[in-house]
Parts: sequence; structure tokens; C-alpha cells
Amino acid sequence: NMKKIKNLKRIFLNKIKKNNVKFILNGKDSVDNNINITFPDVDGDFLFSKLDNISISSGSACGSGSGEPSYVLKELGVSLKYAKSTLRIGIGKNNTENEMLYIGSKISKILKKNG
Repeated sequence: NMKKIKNLKRIFLNKIKKNNVKFILNGKDSVDNNINITFPDVDGDFLFSKLDNISISSGSACGSGSGEPSYVLKELGVSLKYAKSTLRIGIGKNNTENEMLYIGSKISKILKKNG
């Protein structure tokens, strides 16, 4: 399962790279099933609202629902400004390549329209 998940993460990241999306991958040695990604200079709430048909979180699991950046993001060195532009995307064994391509395409389209 972890090999499949690692490949799904690679597919997603390659999709947004190909679309010239500016991003920062947080957590140097992060696990493959958890993508913690910052889109600099993007209103995270806006992006989050446009991804309403995709199960994602803003920031980190440890801060979910608090409205404040989590201590995990602070520990990762994510600034307060960038913490508000950060999403957490979980990948599981039941996710598909098409789903990863879809979210990569959707994020790319949203950011190009509002960039």
C-alpha cells in the first residue's frame, strides 16, 4: 500500500509542477500519505472553499477546527502568513491516480484564475 501511496503523491506533485503552480512542500521527511503543502500568497480559505468536493484540511491535523495555525506548522518553520495558505491532503490506499490528477488539475485551475 505504501508504494501505491508514494506513487499517488508523486502523481499529484508532478501535476501541479507541470501546471507551474508555486508551492512549498512542508516537512522535509514527511510521510507519503500526508501532503502538507503551502501555496504562497494564496488565500487558503478561498482555495479551501473552492475545493468543496474534495476531502482536505487546512494546515495540520493538530490544529484542525481551532482557526489558528497549529504548533506543528510552527515547528516545521511555516510562517503565520504561509500557515494561512497551507492545505493538508491525506492519501489512502483506496485513492486512485485519477483522483490525484483531478485535485492537481482543480488546484491549478483555481490558482490560475485568481493568480
